[in-house]
Amino acid sequence: EKNVCDTIDPETFVKETQSVTNLAERLEGLVKKYKELENDNDDIKHLVEKYQEYESFLEKNFDENPHLHTNEKKAILLSAFDDFKKIQENLAEVDSLYKITLEKEQNPIQDLRALELKVSKQEIQTQNMLLQCVDFKKELETFLSDYNDLVYLISQKFLAWDAQISKIEETINQRNRK
Repeated sequence: EKNVCDTIDPETFVKETQSVTNLAERLEGLVKKYKELENDNDDIKHLVEKYQEYESFLEKNFDENPHLHTNEKKAILLSAFDDFKKIQENLAEVDSLYKITLEKEQNPIQDLRALELKVSKQEIQTQNMLLQCVDFKKELETFLSDYNDLVYLISQKFLAWDAQISKIEETINQRNRK
């Protein structure tokens, strides 16, 4: 900063370095953001892991001495064995799906219009069933409400009868004591 400040006037220096303030804070924010991205994204994690795994081989110049580095070449191939295995499995899956698509291309849907009519008929039937379900739900709610009211009224009747019976028993007990 001192060298830059000595070469230009202080006002220009302040103007030039005004946007450079809080670099450490900005760097810390960027590092934190990267860590969050890395933690949230498995692909980034995998890329970083693979980079760290193969980093020691990146600066090698195998073209100059091809026979001297056969052990390192073997190490690279062996370290990537799991990746090769996964790629092989993925290719086998793609191959099996490709066969299925070929079979479907040989037997396309003959009458697409008839199929559309069947689908629309099923959609209408489904909508009717949904409307019936809504009506049934309303009826059920009404029934349950009426049932709850009836149970409440019956409970109140039992309480009233119990109170009357208790009152009659009390008067009988009072007469018997006299």
